[in-house]
Amino acid sequence: MKTHILNTGLDLAMEWGEHWLHPIQTRLASLFPELNGEELDYCNEICQAAMHMGCDLAGEPPLYLPTSEVIPEKRTMTRVWKNYCQQMKAQHPWISEANLEKMYSQGRYHALK
Repeated sequence: MKTHILNTGLDLAMEWGEHWLHPIQTRLASLFPELNGEELDYCNEICQAAMHMGCDLAGEPPLYLPTSEVIPEKRTMTRVWKNYCQQMKAQHPWISEANLEKMYSQGRYHALK
């Protein structure tokens, strides 16, 4: 499946509000009518898995740094971010930088709640 379709699906999977944690097939089909049911199901499955992995990973030490924590060196956050990206890209190499940032932010938010 093309990376832009997967990234669009992931963006839909991470949507806040009424669509939070809901399947993406219907919304994705309206954007990519050429996809068949099997492709839509596959995209939903892989995007939901990536989203859950990304949010879980962002909340695990040492990747998670609370927003209230003072980071003595910018290097620390850079190391944390690089580690997060490497682990996510190892499992889901198609994820865009924008989606990685959004997923990490959501994971940190949920870890604080």
